[in-house]
Amino acid sequence: MPCDRMIGPYPCCSVVQGDCLELMKALGNKSVDLLLTDIPYNCSQESNGLRVLDYGVWDKDFDAEDFAWNNFRLTRGSIYVWCHETQLSFLILALRQQGFIDRPCSWVKRNPTVINGEKIWLPALELCAFGKRPAATFNAICKSAVWWLSPDTERFHPNQKPLEIIAAQIQASTNDGDTILDPFLGSGTTAVAALKLGRHFLGFEVSETYCQIARQRIALVEDQPNLFAPTKIRLTPELFEDTI
Repeated sequence: MPCDRMIGPYPCCSVVQGDCLELMKALGNKSVDLLLTDIPYNCSQESNGLRVLDYGVWDKDFDAEDFAWNNFRLTRGSIYVWCHETQLSFLILALRQQGFIDRPCSWVKRNPTVINGEKIWLPALELCAFGKRPAATFNAICKSAVWWLSPDTERFHPNQKPLEIIAAQIQASTNDGDTILDPFLGSGTTAVAALKLGRHFLGFEVSETYCQIARQRIALVEDQPNLFAPTKIRLTPELFEDTI
């Protein structure tokens, strides 16, 4: 790993396997500069034979409100929480009541999944609750929090967010050398973006399979020269389109 610092009891720039709700209890208030994650949506349902709609036990019975009230304390800067539309209001309210300046963010998919298109609008929108402490870093001057992009072509997780969007959020709310916590690391997109942008990270993930995938992706980034050089991620202008 590229640094020898500790974040609480955990090595910086590491992937820790375990239940994040338990692991986060060992972290002190304002331990990191940014909390960026994609929580379970509680949207699993019985698969219909055409598509897998049951994502597993990790996507069931998750309490977003409890997560917010117990863990927003961990950041001294900002928070991004990707969530289901039914969870957004709980998260925004928790941010506001804890003294954060809040905004809802959204990702508009250019090629949404075609499901029940003859009966209802296609599911083209994903939502994210954003909050920043009043004095926190903010580098995205006069930009909107709406991103228009297709999903990544290389996908490792059913709920994976585009690397380009995660990178844009990291650039907006951190500076070089800052530390990012992703307690639902999944396949490691937050860690990959953090390393490419010269930031440190800490990731928690309950699935050993996804821990292995994340570590493999991280190793590919670490093998590249000039790890903490300026970003090599290309942020395209259309990423910030605010009209169709």
